[in-house]
Amino acid sequence: MHRLVLLGFFLIQILLFKHSFADIVNLDPDNFHKKVTKSESIWLVAFYDNQSSDYHKFKSDFQSIASALKGVVKVGAVDSKYEKLLSDNNIPNVKDNAVLKIFCDKKSKVYKGGKTKEELVEHMLSVVDELIRKRANLKLKEKSKPKSKPASDDNESAVIELTDDNFDKLVLKSGEMWLVEFFAPWCGHCQQLKPQWEEAAKNLRGVIKMGALDATVHSRKAQEYFIRGYPTIKLFNNGRVEEYSGGRSAADITNWVMNIVPSEPVKIEQITDEESFDEYCKSQNLCVVAVLPHILDCQSKCRNEYLNLLAEAGSKRKKEYRGWVWSEASAQPELESALNIGGFGYPALAVVNFKKEIYVILKGPFSESGLDEFFNSINFKKAITEPLRKEISIADTPKWDGKDGQLITSDEL
Repeated sequence: MHRLVLLGFFLIQILLFKHSFADIVNLDPDNFHKKVTKSESIWLVAFYDNQSSDYHKFKSDFQSIASALKGVVKVGAVDSKYEKLLSDNNIPNVKDNAVLKIFCDKKSKVYKGGKTKEELVEHMLSVVDELIRKRANLKLKEKSKPKSKPASDDNESAVIELTDDNFDKLVLKSGEMWLVEFFAPWCGHCQQLKPQWEEAAKNLRGVIKMGALDATVHSRKAQEYFIRGYPTIKLFNNGRVEEYSGGRSAADITNWVMNIVPSEPVKIEQITDEESFDEYCKSQNLCVVAVLPHILDCQSKCRNEYLNLLAEAGSKRKKEYRGWVWSEASAQPELESALNIGGFGYPALAVVNFKKEIYVILKGPFSESGLDEFFNSINFKKAITEPLRKEISIADTPKWDGKDGQLITSDEL
C-alpha cells in the first residue's frame, strides 16, 4: 500500500513537471520557420545554452511567463546546439545569458528589458496591444514611463547607470573604453552637466561607452577611485584609469574623446534587421547608407574592396559621420525606395539626417576621389537634399558569412 501511494505521488509530480514545460515550444531547424517566422502569431523565443547556470536560474521564471501568456503569445526555446538557427537570427554568444527575441508582424527584435515575470509579461502585452491597434488602424496609446528611471530622464538614455554591483562587470571586464561621471544628486554642477553628458553620450554612441555613478549611494566604488569632489570624470581604458581634462559642454566632451580614440578604420555594419538599423544608423546624427551589388554579381573579394573603401572614408570623417551601414542590393527594398537608391545601379550610397528627415544621394563615382568630392559637397552645403519618408520598414536578412555566393542549380531546386 505504501509503495502504491509513493508511486502515485511520483506520477503526479511527473505530470506536473511535464505540464510546466508544455507551454514552451521546443524549436529546431525543422519547425522554426513554419511555426515562428511564417506565423501570424506573436512569439517570444529564448535562445539558450543548456550548460549555462544563468539560464537554469531563469528557466523556472520563463515557464511561469509562458503559462501566463498562454493563448495570447506563443513562447518557444532554441538550444544553442542549432548553431545555424542562431546565426540566421543574428543571435550572439548565449553561453552567459539566454537571448530573448520577439517575432511579431513578420519582424523580429531582441528584447533588452528586464527578465522578471512582471516586466516580460507587461512588455509582451504592450506588443500585443500595439499590433491590434495597428491592424485596426487605431492610434497607439502613449506609453507610461518606467518605474525606475535611467541615468537620464530620456527613456532611451545613452548613459548607462552604474552601481557598486555592476561596475566591475560592465566597465572593468568589458574590454571597452568607458568615460564615467561620478556625481551627487544635490550637486549643482552635476545637474548642469547632466543634459550635456546625455547629448555627448548620444554623439559618441558606438565610439565609447558613457556611464554615471551616484557616489552618494554607491560609495564603495567612489572610495576605490578616491572621489573627493563632484562631478569627477574618469576614463577607463584597458586597465588604465585617467582623469578627464576637457570642458563640460557636449561639444567639449565629444571632441576630447575623439582626440584620444585610436584612429582605426570605421566598422561598416550590415543591416540585418530593425534592431541593427536602429542601433548603427537611425540613432546616429548622420548615417552613411551603402547598398552593394548582390554577392553573385560581386563576390567576396569585390565586396571586401567596397567595404574597405567605405572604412577608409569613414576613418577620415569619424567626428561628423557616426553611422556607417550597408546592405545587399534588393535586400532592403523599402530603404532603397525611401532613399531613391538603385536607379543609378550598384554600388549606391546616401547620407541620411534622421533628425532633419533629409538625405543626400551619391551621384558621382563610388571611388576614393568620388566619395571625397561627395562629402566635401555636403560639408560646404552644396549638395541637394531630399525629404525623407518617415516610416521605413526594415526586413530581416541573414548576416553575410564572408564567403563567395553559390549559384543554386536546377537539381537543388
